Amino acid sequence: MQDLISVVVPVYNVEKYLIRCVESIISQTYSPIEVILVDDGSSDSCPKICDEYACKFENIRVIHLKNGGPSIARNIGIQNVIGNFMTFVDSDDFLHPKLIEVLKKNMDDCNVSVSMCAFYKYKEDDKVHYTSTSDANLKIVSDQDAMNMLLDKQDLCAPWGKLYNIRHFKTIRFPVNKIYEDMLTIPLIFREAKLISLNSLKLYYYNQEGFSITRSIFDEKKILNLIEASRFWEIFTSAHYPEIANKAKLHHLTNIINVCVQIAKQDNQMNSQLFIQNKAEILRNFYFLFFSTGFRWQDKVKLICLRLGLFKILLLLKY
Repeated sequence: MQDLISVVVPVYNVEKYLIRCVESIISQTYSPIEVILVDDGSSDSCPKICDEYACKFENIRVIHLKNGGPSIARNIGIQNVIGNFMTFVDSDDFLHPKLIEVLKKNMDDCNVSVSMCAFYKYKEDDKVHYTSTSDANLKIVSDQDAMNMLLDKQDLCAPWGKLYNIRHFKTIRFPVNKIYEDMLTIPLIFREAKLISLNSLKLYYYNQEGFSITRSIFDEKKILNLIEASRFWEIFTSAHYPEIANKAKLHHLTNIINVCVQIAKQDNQMNSQLFIQNKAEILRNFYFLFFSTGFRWQDKVKLICLRLGLFKILLLLKY
């Protein structure tokens, strides 16, 4: 008998995409699964759609909450799973029909507790062409290699597109009221897992349309949360993976430079102190940045302009 896999779906004001999302889950080639739709206080027709699916399918449950954000929705979902394995799906995204089957097989074949696949950035005018799962490039990576991979491509830190043994969530939860909550969570899970299977197939379809908190305009909370998360990566990597500590430091400082660009674009007094604080940190690390291999020449231009007080030029150059 196959293992039950729980699918947790935080739902908030995505009536345009929700049916597509749920249909892609219940159409999975893997069975058995349970689906937990966590309605995070949606004000559109999402609660009604969720309830209709729960009435129609015995393996779909709905939890209605007051709006509290994706972390609370995911954490409530985690508390209510029945299966020993679980995955997350954002309610405006959708899945390849074999995503769960492939991730579970990879997990079993590689004897790991976290299994990952690649993802496709999907736009509404794209045509969906499901790739053959026979072309998979499967490998096992250590937790340090996985952390190194996140430093190269921060998008891979998303909670979705991964299958987890539920034991990782006995003590780990998504921090509440944080915008980059995945950056504060996934490295802890990788560290605990030790080994992770990585499949090159793009089996998760990441929607690029509509509203997204991380794609929205920078505000002060978003700036502070990004800095906190990237600083956590720097500290965490220095403590556990000293071989890539400088790379994590470079990642953090590059994020701060880009934050300075965003603050300069807004050009308002509220953010002036933020700009001064972040500029000071960059200038303290000027030589580390300038002579770091892997520090892009475009970022060196930003660094020099910041030091010379010519940062507004970057806006004219559309940096």
